[in-house]
Amino acid sequence: MDCSCICIWKARLFRRFLSESDFRSKTRLTFGAALRCFADWCLTQDVTVPDAAAINHWKAYLLDGYQVATARTYLSAVKVFSRWMAHQGLGGDIAASVKGVKPEKGFRKDCLSDVQMKSVLMLLEQQARVARDRGHMRERALRDFVMVLLIASCGLRVSEVSQLDVGDLDTVNGRPVVWVHGKGRDGKSDFVRITSELERVLFRYLEKRHALSGQSPMFVSYSRNSYGKRLTSRSISRIVKAAMVAAGLDSPRLTAHSLRHTAVTLALQGGATLQEVQQFARHRMIETTLRYAHNLELTRNPCSRLVMKLIGRLKPPGG
Repeated sequence: MDCSCICIWKARLFRRFLSESDFRSKTRLTFGAALRCFADWCLTQDVTVPDAAAINHWKAYLLDGYQVATARTYLSAVKVFSRWMAHQGLGGDIAASVKGVKPEKGFRKDCLSDVQMKSVLMLLEQQARVARDRGHMRERALRDFVMVLLIASCGLRVSEVSQLDVGDLDTVNGRPVVWVHGKGRDGKSDFVRITSELERVLFRYLEKRHALSGQSPMFVSYSRNSYGKRLTSRSISRIVKAAMVAAGLDSPRLTAHSLRHTAVTLALQGGATLQEVQQFARHRMIETTLRYAHNLELTRNPCSRLVMKLIGRLKPPGG
């Protein structure tokens, strides 16, 4: 039987590939899901000998039913597995000629203007001020305000906020910072500078909680089923979304991640250099930061206004 037949994609080799490769635990889980997805697709399509044509058809299947980012990751997993198979002498690299999925241009989520961001923060601040000191209502409202302010001013990812501990609040060279578990990092090796104002509000929130240690979660749940437990990324996203909706910003393109986009965009608008913003956002590649600058240039492009100026004012039909 040809060594590239479907049997080589079964669980035994999956486990061997994943265990022998130097992947982080999250990457291992994602690649495992990708390989199972490909194997399941092969079975449903009666593909017994996977080749480049089959992988290209699977790629089209992914793009039709999955988000672009997921399709890119899944295809990359199969390509890496195919290379590994070739290095093991188990066949040729059947995915070598398959082109990767091109990333989407721009961003899937919008950012807020400075006025919109202020409206969200003012609403949360007002809620924290008037909340009754009963049933942790005031503590919960203060938590929401601090959390949104932290994401919006420091450009943190939701997952980074979820993983914050009380002990991550620190000082470096006499300036307040929080240590974060950055994307693709093994631990909390990155720190983000925070303002003295934000530090004071954080301390005010933490003072309302009791028996804290350095390992205590920075932000906890106040719901009945998970009281005192660390807020999950999903819960944080839901809280931020509810705050934006309450402020009249109800758009499917506005999510918790929009606050990170907002922080990076406002930093550029405020006059920070590309290198400063890259460091602030912890972008590994300057090209990522350039996408924000490109979007800003597009919004400032005067061509539409200049064309209309030359065309002149037009009256709507029937007007």
